[in-house]
Amino acid sequence: MKRIGVFCGSSDGSSLLYKERAIDLGKALFQHEMDLVYGGADLGLMKQVADTVLGLGGHVIGVIPKFLMEIAK
Repeated sequence: MKRIGVFCGSSDGSSLLYKERAIDLGKALFQHEMDLVYGGADLGLMKQVADTVLGLGGHVIGVIPKFLMEIAK
């Protein structure tokens, strides 16, 4: 099994290009049969990559520190 860790912004950035490239990355990961390990956020560029991989049927592992889980509640 191959996995790659991705760390990117929890915002969409200042240009639509960032979002487009995040989606491209998600597609490439899926096409190369790589699992995504990411920061677990449900927003921004991290969400775009994860949603793309998941939407194509890929596997995603979200890792988020406990203290951030407390804030997110």
